[in-house]
This record gives sequence, structure tokens and C-alpha cells, in this order.
Amino acid sequence: MTKDLIKNYLRPGMQRDSIIILLGQPYMEKIEYRLPKELQVPDSVSKIDSIGIEKFNAWHSKFSQPDTIMRYPVGWSTIDPNFLIIKLGQDSTVTDFWVEQG
Repeated sequence: MTKDLIKNYLRPGMQRDSIIILLGQPYMEKIEYRLPKELQVPDSVSKIDSIGIEKFNAWHSKFSQPDTIMRYPVGWSTIDPNFLIIKLGQDSTVTDFWVEQG
């Protein structure tokens, strides 16, 4: 069902109100600091230990940007829920959407 929704119904540029008419109120809607999709974590900060986590946090703070995210639960993986994530732009239109484990 989620694949059909993504393939046939969701489109970049849709208004937030259209998403709510289609799917109902989201489980959660908030601003999250996320890395741009095209940005990869460099090897120099990818090692997570007591020193590495500080480097990673500093790097993440520098490059992350605020995104308005709508979350809809769509099922479970082994032990964690999966969510349909809908990212909204400044004008409350859809800029991207995907499924991620939460």
C-alpha cells in the first residue's frame, strides 16, 4: 500500500492541506535538523566512540538544516516501526517523501 501511495498519489509540490485530506493528521509533525540528502558523512567523523561522537555532533550541527517533517506510521520492521516521512518546504509544499525506520 505504501509503495502505491508513493508511486501514484504523492507528488512534490502538493500542499500540506492536500496531504492531510489524503492521509489524515500525521502521527507527528515537527521541525527536525537533518542533513541534506546529497551530503555524505565523511570518514573523518564516521567513527563513533567517545571522541568521534563529539566530532560527529560538531559536524552535524554545522551542516544540518531545519526541515518540517510529517510522520505517518506505515508498519514494522523487525523491532522498530517504519514511517512515511513527508518533508515540507518553506511554503508548506511537499519537497520530498520516503519511508524510514524510526
